[in-house]
Amino acid sequence: MKKRFTLMMMVLCILMSIPLKMMAFDVVTVKSDYNGGNWNGDYNSNFTFKTNDGKIYTCKLDNVPSGTTAIWFRIVKGGKEYGPKSDASQDLLLTGSYQQIYEGKAKALQMNITPGKTSYTITYDYEKNLIM
Repeated sequence: MKKRFTLMMMVLCILMSIPLKMMAFDVVTVKSDYNGGNWNGDYNSNFTFKTNDGKIYTCKLDNVPSGTTAIWFRIVKGGKEYGPKSDASQDLLLTGSYQQIYEGKAKALQMNITPGKTSYTITYDYEKNLIM
């Protein structure tokens, strides 16, 4: 019993020595009018980005309503919105490759929807500010 208690105390001491910042990741949200969201709101709850390492975040949009032709959104991190370059003449169409995004609110990121497809995954590289 004493050995088990000692082992538990050692594990607890090690866990307590890990800085809290290493265990907590930054939050990535989205502003969008997709599926009842509001561009002027804090964030759109249809988009939930998750990460295992604090570097690569993924969001799976399931049950995309039929009749939706495109989804427009901007990434929000640290209270700032990110999309295409501020001098872009049009929204940034997402492809199957990573693309650079920049701080700005002038335009949005755009995902075209394939008829009959109801699930989409967005991948965001937090450190390099890339999205696909």
